[in-house]
Amino acid sequence: MVKRRAFRTSIIMLAVALALASCTADEAEREPVGHPPANNPAEIASTEPALDNNHAETPATDPETIDAAGAIRELNDSALKLYKEKRFLDAAAKFQEALALEPENKILKQNTSRAYAGAANAFSAEKKYQRALENLYKAKQYSPDDAMLQVLIAHKLFYLKRYNEARAECEKILERNPGIEDQTSASAQKLLGEVLLALGDKYGALREWDVYLAVHNNSALERRVKKIRREMEVEEGLEERGSARFTIRFDGAENPGIGSAVLTMLEDAYTQIGGALNYYTEERIEVILYPKQIFYSLTGSYGWVGALYDGRIKIPVRNFEKHRRKIARTVRHEFTHALIYRITSKCPAWLHEGMAQHFEGVDLAAAEKVLITEKSNIISFASMPSNFTSIRDKKRVGRYYRQSYSFTANLISTYGIARLAALLELLKKKNLEEAFKDAFQRSLKELEKEWKEALL
Repeated sequence: MVKRRAFRTSIIMLAVALALASCTADEAEREPVGHPPANNPAEIASTEPALDNNHAETPATDPETIDAAGAIRELNDSALKLYKEKRFLDAAAKFQEALALEPENKILKQNTSRAYAGAANAFSAEKKYQRALENLYKAKQYSPDDAMLQVLIAHKLFYLKRYNEARAECEKILERNPGIEDQTSASAQKLLGEVLLALGDKYGALREWDVYLAVHNNSALERRVKKIRREMEVEEGLEERGSARFTIRFDGAENPGIGSAVLTMLEDAYTQIGGALNYYTEERIEVILYPKQIFYSLTGSYGWVGALYDGRIKIPVRNFEKHRRKIARTVRHEFTHALIYRITSKCPAWLHEGMAQHFEGVDLAAAEKVLITEKSNIISFASMPSNFTSIRDKKRVGRYYRQSYSFTANLISTYGIARLAALLELLKKKNLEEAFKDAFQRSLKELEKEWKEALL
């Protein structure tokens, strides 16, 4: 047994990647994606909610330095060096070597856990949630009583859409730590609301959030709760029609026949777009057809926005028969967003928009004719905003839509839609640059240069 004379602990903050994507201006939604209708290149957009967690950054500590002689100290010091270099898995391996010499050493167990947690944090930052989850489970083996690790496990299960498992983890945490004032319990309580909402239990989600908000100040969540309650009040007065894949709510008195007509549009989109991307979602998709004036008051969208996807497709409707063809295009566009989100949460907004406009059937020649006149305003895709719907300027957002569409259409015409489908699958496990290189054998920057040369 090695005698430990002293311990020295240093603390750092490890940003735990809990957000699904970048927050919008009001911090209540994430990675908005937009949709321009055929005659207006910046009219329809969509958004998806974020966790917006007050505890999105969870404090984690550095491994501790063991002031001891011999092999254990040498291995621990080597592991600390690797940890500081952010080589977390290598650090974990070194800590484990030290543990093999002294299996019951609590500090070494804790250090091993923190190294795996560091690896999980790094994978989360890249949205590699499966790898993050695997490392959190390993961290938990060495720190079985660490409740915050359990919260992080629940978050990763949520991101992986393993909602029932995430719910079970949250409920276990709340059972063991019933005090909502506790940070761990507060994180679990708020996440449980997200999980229940994803499972379609709005009343349950609001119940959990009401408990949370009774103790914690969170203006973004308060706004979101009010918005959901307003939507529920409006939707109580709407008719409902459904199929195995879709549920539609609509005002049948104002627009007779709209329910069955839009359901047919959705089923066609499911078959055609799902076939093109070789992905048929089994998740039921909700579609709300709001009276136009109610849509804007509920969503707070800018005037150029013509529809939203925030986990549900929301479309404003007035004079359905007059605008039937436009609504059909909107349905295809918004269904594309819904489908892409089910394939991967890592698709950038500009690629979302390019693919959605492709499947909508936007006039490419007309879009590129305008884009050529705007060539001085073309920006790199690396500089594209992640949130189109937070942009008030209709002209500027229109340029982003046209540029996104032109580039995506060029990829499709050159490489085929199957290559884009493969790119989306690759984004599940790789970052954007890696996915592009694997899918096209070229970097995004190289492809962008080729597109600009061909266009201009």
